[in-house]
Amino acid sequence: MSSISDCPAEVACVLTVSESAASALLYEASVLTAGLQMTPSALQAGSISWQHARIVADETMDLGTAWDSRDCFSDNVYLPSCHGF
Repeated sequence: MSSISDCPAEVACVLTVSESAASALLYEASVLTAGLQMTPSALQAGSISWQHARIVADETMDLGTAWDSRDCFSDNVYLPSCHGF
């Protein structure tokens, strides 16, 4: 069974974008859903735009697989009052 990220050509066809654009969108979606719990929720609620979500994903890519660090970062982005800012 393949995942959606294994099908950039199909996604490109549905979205009418290039295959490389579809691959980039699939990668960003996987980054957002794999380690940034609050970002997809904020995006779904309309609190942030897709561009904001992309920036959060970009800024956390260097944190690699340190999921605790990524979640801590996203907590600080969305809940600054909880951290004394």
